[in-house]
Amino acid sequence: MYEWVKKMTELACPPLKIREFTIAEEKMWKAEIDEADVRPNFAKELLQEGFIEMPVYRNELIAPLGRGGKFCDYTVQTYGIGNLVEITQSYGKLEFNAQDKRYVKRDSSHEVRLFRFYYNVEAKRYKRENNDQRWEQRVREANELLYHEEVEKTLREFLQFYHDFWLDRGTFQYQNKLTPLVFVTDLQAYCHLLWYRCEDMANFFTLLHVFGEISMQEKDVIIESINHLKSEVDELQLYLNGQVFIHGKELDGVYHDHEHNFRLRKLEESIKRVFQPAYYIDERKEQLYRNVGQYYASLKPTKHFCNSDTIKEMKEQLIEQAKRAMTIKASSLQKHLKIWKLLSLSFNINNARSDYYEQPSVSCFFLLTKLVHIIYNNHNKVK
Repeated sequence: MYEWVKKMTELACPPLKIREFTIAEEKMWKAEIDEADVRPNFAKELLQEGFIEMPVYRNELIAPLGRGGKFCDYTVQTYGIGNLVEITQSYGKLEFNAQDKRYVKRDSSHEVRLFRFYYNVEAKRYKRENNDQRWEQRVREANELLYHEEVEKTLREFLQFYHDFWLDRGTFQYQNKLTPLVFVTDLQAYCHLLWYRCEDMANFFTLLHVFGEISMQEKDVIIESINHLKSEVDELQLYLNGQVFIHGKELDGVYHDHEHNFRLRKLEESIKRVFQPAYYIDERKEQLYRNVGQYYASLKPTKHFCNSDTIKEMKEQLIEQAKRAMTIKASSLQKHLKIWKLLSLSFNINNARSDYYEQPSVSCFFLLTKLVHIIYNNHNKVK
């Protein structure tokens, strides 16, 4: 599977970027929309640079006397490995939703038109496709890759593993002899299984990105979290190997000392961060990225009312909470840094007064510096 995913990654082409520009309000207040005002720009020189320009107008104000109440927007559909891009542009008039005036809707006479592009490997750029038959042929070829048996296998294995490993966790732990007493050999087998399942998950999310299902940023964040989990598995595996080969412990023994239990808890915490539905928050860029669990949850209907407005509101609240948390963290960091500076000054004074205090002061300075590094690293991890 790894080789096939690698091949798909190599075949993937750069995405077609879309640069938006807002149509001037006076143009959209006319009685009728002029086609020239909503015309996209996909000149050859733009396509050579890998982008096109799309006009948008998203003001939902419906002014009296026939002013306003216009819209211009678009949607994007990609096919295959992202080498086929179909843009659907819509423009026309808006009207209030008769059933619920909190919302507006497009009237039945609005215009819809398609713009299709394909990536030309020889020219190393996107070109426009105007022939419907050729486009349909390109889409059929793209779907052959999309429904390839390797894609099907990777998809089904991920869905089955997530269900068995997380949703039916009690049964999984019992079947893998992880409760109530865990033998060293069973724990080693568990580490081996989890490590390779992490590899499979990384391949799965790479494929999702190749086929345009998730963005590059979301793919990178998810894979980084999976790699962190793998490092925790490696750490536990090395510890277990050391207990067996260095300290001579039996493979069929049960050991629950403090160190052993601490490492198990660390692994469980990493598993929870990956598999329990949640978001990773970049408060600086004000972006949310799903973890593995949240991606799986997004494949099923929600338990509560959910639309684009509630999702937007939820994301804004999470980002605001993250900003407040970071403010508190930064304040705590500044407090520790002030203490570090004071003790650093004390170290220099003691150093000048007497050689007798030099060694204890250096030790204290080293420990404090290490503490500041730990605080600083934890601060960065939260980011």
